[in-house]
Amino acid sequence: PHPSTATTTRPHGEPGSWADRACPAAAPGCGVRGGGSEAAYQTRHTAREPIPLEATSAELNKQWTLSMARTSAPASATSEFFVNLVDNKNLDPTGPNTGYAVFGKVVSGFETITAMTKVAPGASFGAGGFYPKVPIVILHAARVA
Repeated sequence: PHPSTATTTRPHGEPGSWADRACPAAAPGCGVRGGGSEAAYQTRHTAREPIPLEATSAELNKQWTLSMARTSAPASATSEFFVNLVDNKNLDPTGPNTGYAVFGKVVSGFETITAMTKVAPGASFGAGGFYPKVPIVILHAARVA
């Protein structure tokens, strides 16, 4: 992972830090987002500054990688992330200030993550994604070396 991305996400990936956070969006065939909302879908604000966009062609948005979620502003990522359920080439950088920075990969729990896209859908958003009708809450996430 890139230095700023690894440093910024590390406190959020320590044991218990993602506990009780919701996965507020699921897009079957694309990804599952998490890390920035409480179980009731209330945004969990962070005191940490957004990090610079560090997406490079050396680390692509391949299946089961973790990437920083951000707004349309390149340097806006904080604690939200998404799991790539497929190779998302459209999220890879194509030049300066483009793409989404990969900072890790899923090493277990693939079935659980895939099941998140099969829960009862609530409101929908573009690209076939939806907000789960009943919040999906992270009970455990850990960083492994």
